Amino acid sequence: MKSREKFADSLFTLSNCLAIGLVATILLAPMGAVFRALTTPGDEASSLLAALDDIPPLEAVGFVALYLLVVWLAVSSREHALSIYTELYPDADQPDRRARP
Repeated sequence: MKSREKFADSLFTLSNCLAIGLVATILLAPMGAVFRALTTPGDEASSLLAALDDIPPLEAVGFVALYLLVVWLAVSSREHALSIYTELYPDADQPDRRARP
C-alpha cells in the first residue's frame, strides 16, 4: 500500500514537472523573441513572421504532435495518480460525517 502511494506521488510529480515545463516554454519563448527583436538592429518582426512561414509542414506537424504527446502524458499521469489514491482511500471522496453545518 505504501509503495502504491509513493508511485502515485511520483506520478503527481511527473505531471507537475511536465505542466511547469510546458507553461515555461509557452511564456519564455515569445519573451525571448521579443527581447531579441529589441536588442538586434533591423526589422526583426517581419523576419520573425518570415521564419514562421519557412517552417516545413512536416516539422510543424511533428512539433504539434510532440507537444500534444507531452500534454497527454501530463494529464494521464495525473488521472492515474488520482485513481490510485481513490483505490487506496475510497472513503476520502465521501464528505466527513463528523462535520456538521
